[in-house]
Amino acid sequence: MLGNSWFKKEKPLLGLTGMGGGASGHLVGSGDSPYNISDWVDITGVTLIYPTHNIVSIFNGTTTSAIHAASSSTMHLQWSSGKIQGQVRLKLRNAGSPGNHQYKDNSGGAVNISGVTATADWIDLGNINLTDYYAPHPNAGHAAIIYAIELDGKILLDSSQA
Repeated sequence: MLGNSWFKKEKPLLGLTGMGGGASGHLVGSGDSPYNISDWVDITGVTLIYPTHNIVSIFNGTTTSAIHAASSSTMHLQWSSGKIQGQVRLKLRNAGSPGNHQYKDNSGGAVNISGVTATADWIDLGNINLTDYYAPHPNAGHAAIIYAIELDGKILLDSSQA
């Protein structure tokens, strides 16, 4: 028997395509993918964002840039029903004590998001239809901050911005 033969019950390691890479793998973005489209920025309604911030920051494919509300206000991000539907996670952080981050599931009542700390981390909202997100910034040094949105395990990316 040759030294490189496999026993019947052993299998070789998966190649790149089997592990999610390669031309047909899950890691390759596509303009047709709900996670990587060229208009996330355009379809996101945004009000009361901090003057030097840009909505592009949460759709650039990274989790290192962030946005928050203008001082003494609450930022509101809004999407049409069905645009962000599935297992949703938000990468959030609190600077100081801003109050509660909130979201709406299919335009229902606002729900407080618990578990947000001073360290940016992913917060699981569950299987929802995200239509609204609210981030308060009551005064200097106290702001609810959002870094990214994840849908079904993939960070939302606006391919025209990244």
